[in-house]
Amino acid sequence: MLVTLMESLGLLADAMTSFGTHCVKGILPNAVTLKHNVEQSLMLVTALTPVLGYDRAAVAAKHAHAEAISLRQAVVDLGYLSAEEFDAALQLGALTRPAD
Repeated sequence: MLVTLMESLGLLADAMTSFGTHCVKGILPNAVTLKHNVEQSLMLVTALTPVLGYDRAAVAAKHAHAEAISLRQAVVDLGYLSAEEFDAALQLGALTRPAD
């Protein structure tokens, strides 16, 4: 049984090395695509809830989804915030770090 476990661990280690060499090495992020995906994400509405309130945030998310527009555009269209207020309220960089 121990021999089989050791053999399996060796195969797993070899697979991880091969994956790293042939699949992961050299991958670079596509900044334009990543920025677009973040801007189109309706999940950002969670961060706006303290600013807009739950009900208005939900309306904005539903509007963005129905019209296939960004959450930013939906909030502006609905008159909840200006584009500048939206940008100030939603600091994307801060969302990627733990709160103090």
